[in-house]
Formats: sequence, C-alpha cells, structure tokens
Amino acid sequence: YSSNGQVNVLSLTLVGSAVCTTFEWAVCSTCLADDFSHDDEERARLGVAEDGTILVEQNDCHGAEFRHGMVNYATFFFLVISMTLMSLFLNAKEVRSDEDKLTATDYSVVVRNPPPK
Repeated sequence: YSSNGQVNVLSLTLVGSAVCTTFEWAVCSTCLADDFSHDDEERARLGVAEDGTILVEQNDCHGAEFRHGMVNYATFFFLVISMTLMSLFLNAKEVRSDEDKLTATDYSVVVRNPPPK
C-alpha cells in the first residue's frame, strides 16, 4: 500500500483504504470500442491512439500479495490465541477471587429435625 496511489480519493471514508486511483494507459489488442459503451464510466476508461490502437486504463497498484495474506493470518491466530488465554486467566482469577471472599453462606448451618420446644 502506498498513499501515493490515492491521489483523487473524494470520500473521506476511502482515504487510507486499499482503493487505488493511479492508472496507466495500456494497449488492448483484444478489445473493441463496443465493449466500453455501457455507461459513461466505462467509456472514460477507453482511449484510441492516432493510429487506431485501442488503449484502456489499467490499475497501476499492486493487488493482494502473499505476504499480506500471511500477515493477516498471523494476526488472526495471534488474536484468537491471546483471547483464549485471557479467557482462561480471567476464569481462574474469578474462581480464586470467589474462594478468597468469605460470606455468611460459607458458615451457615442447616439443622434438620430440630427438637420440639
């Protein structure tokens, strides 16, 4: 990711995201002008050189790379393991805290069949 790839981002919610706004013109030998006639946005991506060669806008940013995926997986597993360990620690601390706290129920006596008056 490079912030240089976000030159014309209009929405503040997209700044810092993976949206890439840098393009370069590339020759498309298999394209026809009719392939880009669906709407104005598609037509803006089409260009015709002086010699009739069809040019299209090509994204100039790098896509998803293997190392980024591995960083995401490592982060995910780190968070899962950390949260599991924290849960175990807090459960043990809760039991220890409950055992350290003395209440009236710890000393109550139940008398069955009390003698008559």
